[in-house]
Amino acid sequence: MGKYWVYYARNSTFHELDTPKTNEDFTKLDYTFIQYVEAENLEQVFVKMQGDNWSPHGEARELTKALSLHTSMSILDVAKDENGALWMVASEGFTNLPFKIHNLFSL
Repeated sequence: MGKYWVYYARNSTFHELDTPKTNEDFTKLDYTFIQYVEAENLEQVFVKMQGDNWSPHGEARELTKALSLHTSMSILDVAKDENGALWMVASEGFTNLPFKIHNLFSL
């Protein structure tokens, strides 16, 4: 099982086609840590982070409302693996971001 930290985008100023290519671009996005997930791969992280799976009875409603977030993992959200690599949700699968930001997303 791999370890992943899931962050949801709050203030998305980029469109999916404008995937950030530098640390500066990436830090313009506002991310909020949602939860730690153990999964076999990124696709399993995505499935586990769908609202019907991690909040089947609306348990996360108050949290997501208070933080102005969405419930299900979607485009521009990020999973950070245990090696510090950042994986952004794309329209199909995940895009590996070409940088690591340890000070923004601490393990």
